[in-house]
Amino acid sequence: MIPSIIVSQSGSQRFDMFKGPFTRNDQYIVSPFTDSFFFLSVPFGIGGQILGELSKRGAGTSGVQGLVEEDVGVVAARAQAESGSGEIDKVWRLSRKTQWRHAQSREGGNTWPSWKKLTLGWVTTDTCPGHGDDTLHTPIPYFEQPDYVSHSNVPKDTSNNTQHDIIFLPFFSKDVVQVINELRVKSISQGLGFDVPQMRNVTLEDMQPYGNVKINEVFGIYARAMWSDQPA
Repeated sequence: MIPSIIVSQSGSQRFDMFKGPFTRNDQYIVSPFTDSFFFLSVPFGIGGQILGELSKRGAGTSGVQGLVEEDVGVVAARAQAESGSGEIDKVWRLSRKTQWRHAQSREGGNTWPSWKKLTLGWVTTDTCPGHGDDTLHTPIPYFEQPDYVSHSNVPKDTSNNTQHDIIFLPFFSKDVVQVINELRVKSISQGLGFDVPQMRNVTLEDMQPYGNVKINEVFGIYARAMWSDQPA
C-alpha cells in the first residue's frame, strides 16, 4: 500500500454534526459537494510540507485581507459582492467573527440591552443614527478553525526520498500544484539532502483520480462502518 496524505479545505464541511441519529439527509447537509478525489505522487520531503504551506497562504485570501476590523455591514456587503468569486465562505466566516467580537466588547448601557439576554441569531447593522434597522440578537459564537486539514498514514520513519500520494479535491488543485513546484525549487536551491532534481514541475494534467468516492459520500461510509450495525 502506497503511503498517502489527504489534504482538504475545512470549508468542504459545511455544517455542524449534532448528537443523535445520523441520516442520509445529515450526510448531505454536513458535506453537500460532489467533488471526487485526485492525487499526485511526490517525495515525502515535499509532500510532508504541503499542509503547512497551504495553511500559510490560507483558503481564498485574495480580496478579503484587512476585513477583520471593518464594520459588520461592510463585511456583509463585501460577502454579497464576492459571492461569485469562490471566496464567499472566507468572507462569511470573517463576518461572523466580527459580529462575535463586537458582541463580546459591547458593554450595554442606555442604547443597547445586555447582549447576553438576547435571542441567538443573525446580527445586522447599519450607519443610521440610533438603532436603525439593527436587529438585536446574540450573535452565533465564533471559533477559529484552520483553512486546511489533513490526515496521513505515512510512517514516522519515512525518508524524504520516499514517494507517496498527496490526495486532494480539485477546487484547490491549482494551489496544490503551485506549492509542490515551489517546494521543489526551494529544496534544490537549499540542498536539503533529498533527491528531487529528477522530479519535474507538476501540472494539472498530472492529476489522477483517486478511487471512486465523492466528498459527500465520506460521512455516510464512516457512519455505516463506525456508528451502525449495518454493513459498510
